[in-house]
Amino acid sequence: MLAFLLPKLLNVNGTSYWILAAGLALIGMIAAAAYIWFEMRNAKAAAMAELGEAGAGGGASGDQLSQLLGEAEERLRSSNLGKGARFASLPALFVIGPKGATKTTTIVQSGLNPEILAGHIYQEGNVVAPTRFVNTWFAGKWIFVEPGAAVLADARQWSKLIHRMRPGPMQAAARKGAQ
Repeated sequence: MLAFLLPKLLNVNGTSYWILAAGLALIGMIAAAAYIWFEMRNAKAAAMAELGEAGAGGGASGDQLSQLLGEAEERLRSSNLGKGARFASLPALFVIGPKGATKTTTIVQSGLNPEILAGHIYQEGNVVAPTRFVNTWFAGKWIFVEPGAAVLADARQWSKLIHRMRPGPMQAAARKGAQ
């Protein structure tokens, strides 16, 4: 909009107006594209750094994801839902957003009384910690899954998480009409 307003304010008319307006619009689009590119690059670098920190602090590998989800499913079986409860037999809700968006706090303070199945919620001083890898909760016959930035940045880990949380064929068909 400024690209078309500025030439009018400078009393530029005719062909010169359109050339100046198009040039300013092009400069604006290039600047916006450069900004988006730098932001995406910085977000990817931050996610990779977080993945490296999580790896150094406890091994953020595919084995850790399998271990965390196995631990979560074992705790689910021993919860008030009873034996036989599996991820494949319950609906799952993924809580996804940018780092620092208070996803963990939202779940903890939701009033659903979520039971932590796997992950790390609190750090020193009873303060909610950033999600290092993945947090999994059980509340109201639902599984809540909050993947950390490191999992979201790694396509292999994200794919593995989605595959593990996928409902079984019979459960998916049975819930088709129930929302």
